[in-house]
Amino acid sequence: HRDRIVIIKTKHKIAIARVLQTPINMLRKLLHLPMKLEVRRAGGLKWRLDLNQGIDFAIYVTGRFEPFTLRAIADFIDQGDVVLDIGANVGALTLPLAQIVGKTGKVIAFEPTKYAYTKLVDNLSLNPDYLDCVSAEQIMLVGADNAIPKAELYSSWPLDPSEQQHDKHRGKLESTEGSSACTLDTY
Repeated sequence: HRDRIVIIKTKHKIAIARVLQTPINMLRKLLHLPMKLEVRRAGGLKWRLDLNQGIDFAIYVTGRFEPFTLRAIADFIDQGDVVLDIGANVGALTLPLAQIVGKTGKVIAFEPTKYAYTKLVDNLSLNPDYLDCVSAEQIMLVGADNAIPKAELYSSWPLDPSEQQHDKHRGKLESTEGSSACTLDTY
């Protein structure tokens, strides 16, 4: 018996999140609760979340982001391993991976956009037990060391449809200001 994995396109995830977000937003507004908050979720991890962002909202509602992906990756990782999280975003997989590799392991989290890297570092700071095993790098990994890095990349999935978004995957471009670029081999 194999577990059945259902793959949902990002645009569908965003559509589902928007439907779920409506009553939650209404209730939070009625109770005068902020849309930006600090919470503890699955595995005891602390997060600073913006409920108007897709990844943050998923963590708020389900406790984790893409749990099937995490379970699949976890099958190949042991305590003490070194793991690369390329495109780490806000740390949605970085922090759970740090829990798996433990204090004897290492997670190197690469995130080139200023927006997501700032949130990644912020979420790491809320979880000091994992600071020693996670290295957050604002680096854009490229195919050749002389490659010209992109000035913007998709690293935000706003749930507000009025924000400028990609037609297909609903992402929003964010600046790579402050990022350096190199190949993985050079790193």
